[in-house]
Amino acid sequence: MNFRIVNYKKPYAFSLIELMISLVTISCITAAFAPVITKKIKITNPIVASTMVKSQCEKYSQDCSLCYSNKCLICAKECLETEYENIGTCLCEPCTDRHEKCIRCDAKNCTRCQSGYGITSDGKCELCQKGYYSNGTTECKPCSVGQYQDETGKSTCKACSIGKYQDQTAQPTCKPCPKGQYQDETGKSTCKLCSKGEYQDQTAQPTCKDSPKGSFVDTEGAQNYTQCPAGQYQNEVRKETCKLCSTGQYQNQTGQLSCKDCPAGEYQNQTGSTTCKYCAAGKWSNSGASSCYSCPAGYKCNGAGSKTQCSSGYYAPSGSSTCYSCSSGSYSTSGSSSCTSCSSKWSHCSSCTSSGCTRCSSGYKLSGGSCVSNSSGSGSSGGSSGGSSSGSGCSYGDAIACQNKSSSSKCSIWSCSTYACEPWGTCCTGEYGYYYYSYNYNTCQCEQQSYTVSFGSRYDCSSAYSNYCN
Repeated sequence: MNFRIVNYKKPYAFSLIELMISLVTISCITAAFAPVITKKIKITNPIVASTMVKSQCEKYSQDCSLCYSNKCLICAKECLETEYENIGTCLCEPCTDRHEKCIRCDAKNCTRCQSGYGITSDGKCELCQKGYYSNGTTECKPCSVGQYQDETGKSTCKACSIGKYQDQTAQPTCKPCPKGQYQDETGKSTCKLCSKGEYQDQTAQPTCKDSPKGSFVDTEGAQNYTQCPAGQYQNEVRKETCKLCSTGQYQNQTGQLSCKDCPAGEYQNQTGSTTCKYCAAGKWSNSGASSCYSCPAGYKCNGAGSKTQCSSGYYAPSGSSTCYSCSSGSYSTSGSSSCTSCSSKWSHCSSCTSSGCTRCSSGYKLSGGSCVSNSSGSGSSGGSSGGSSSGSGCSYGDAIACQNKSSSSKCSIWSCSTYACEPWGTCCTGEYGYYYYSYNYNTCQCEQQSYTVSFGSRYDCSSAYSNYCN
């Protein structure tokens, strides 16, 4: 059988030997403080003495085993864990009498509270506030770093979610990771910096963002990316730097995914350039070139990014910045590098185009684009001074009539089968259809869009003075 001693902070259980020793001690106390009992009964056995003492204490409680000075010292009754022994009455009282949230107690203090309540220093229960917790056996404790508690009366704390952190204790909330940082784990006291090539422009994020194409990030913890500068590009994501434009290329804009080829006539011999350079006069280049070469024959290169083909009657050797006119008695087709002598293609021809002879040497006249002997004699103009049959020439009188500008005697210049006639009876050839009249009749040449109003001037037979010619 066990006994409980009240008026102590905690109840203690004794074995039979310990109880006998305790009873001897109590007997001595009884002898000193209870003379009435010792006068009537001779105490020789501590067990008997305790029984006799119990019989004297029953007036206080039937469960009282030892009393003194109107108070019960030892109770024989066992109380539940949710109860405590009322001192002096040996009655088991509920622990809620100590505190409404107390579920374990001893004679003086609450030893365990409901979950979410902590034990105070004076043995009572208190509600754990936000940022604190308790399982009921301890005082309310602060939440650790990386944790929080946003409710009262809780037995545990919550871990900070991803994208958040908490570097202080006893906190009701967690903090969002700032821009440039992230957190991909729960319950952390710090955030992580975004790596190079990444950025984060928002708070409370579990990851960072890759820098897009055309940009870069060269620092840790970046809140934004930087566009590639002019002269550079980036065609990949999550990069720390941009790439330089190659030779033969340039980029005049920022944030680009590629570079541009230098246009034809320009070049670039350096990397990372924002512009291209013009080839020098007489030089040329294809697109995307890092150097220039000589302008091709038959073209002129002016050094401002322009290459122009020479027209017929002009020529240009390789490396030219201009086209040159063919000399008298020679001709060329468009894009020629040199001129060809008229006489080398048409005998006795002194002036020509690529399509045929336009003037014959003295003593010869034109016939179908070639020169034939003038059987009627020769003149300085290269044609006969006499008349010719209709369809092959025109008369001297026709030219004089045109020179006299008489509306009543129009020039019969269309007596030639195809083109207008020149003075001295020579028919115009080629594409012209007009004639040149000189003061002394010594030279004549068919030219387009010219006119004569007096000696030594030109006359356009098809425009303002058309009434003077047929």
